[in-house]
Amino acid sequence: MVAIFILGIVGLFIFGSKYYLEQTRQALAFETAKAFEISISTLHQFYSKEIVPRAKAGGVELTDDLQSSTKKIPFPATMTINYGEQLELVSAGMTTSMYSAYPFPGRSDRRLDEFQLKALRFLQENPGKHYYRFAEIAERKVIRYSRPILMSYDCIECHNSAGIGREWVIGDFRGVREVVIDLPRADALEREMTEVAIILAVLATIFGSIVMLPTVGILQSSSKVNRSLAKELTEKNAVLS
Repeated sequence: MVAIFILGIVGLFIFGSKYYLEQTRQALAFETAKAFEISISTLHQFYSKEIVPRAKAGGVELTDDLQSSTKKIPFPATMTINYGEQLELVSAGMTTSMYSAYPFPGRSDRRLDEFQLKALRFLQENPGKHYYRFAEIAERKVIRYSRPILMSYDCIECHNSAGIGREWVIGDFRGVREVVIDLPRADALEREMTEVAIILAVLATIFGSIVMLPTVGILQSSSKVNRSLAKELTEKNAVLS
């Protein structure tokens, strides 16, 4: 009985461990993606507010094609996009991108995938929320996490002079910032789960022994008494007969 109890506890743990492991990986990836998107958004805002005005005051022009000139600096959106492309080149396990229904002229031929189209539609209708999905890209399990980009005071002038085809006002839904983060490696978490399984098995053995062995002793004692009574009844019946 003790063995069955221990095997049952360990079996339940093993059965649930894979589910728990995947849930843990996804939760860690979600929090990492959320923090990364905030840091990219903060960098974008700092560049827009602090760098761009100083550059323009010094007579430096902005461009949506960083490679076209060494005497111009990129628009904030271009800077963020280029930064994401660089991250992807160095295989950092994370990247960022931006997309919109109103792209810059140099990116007008871009084709959005199904996730990006759904993110655009959802976040335009729900600008206070986020949109994410877990997916597999190039045999890597990732989270694709996106947040809306709303027009701010620091962005209006650049965007309205960039030849995008419409006039923007503060608060307009401009597009989506997406970050892609690899899920944590399963082997590291599996090692921790194995350690927990060993500890659980030891605790189950100790607990099972404490709880079950006295019960087994009582059952054995009761069985012995029952056999003795049965023997006495058999002997009395034999005498009476």
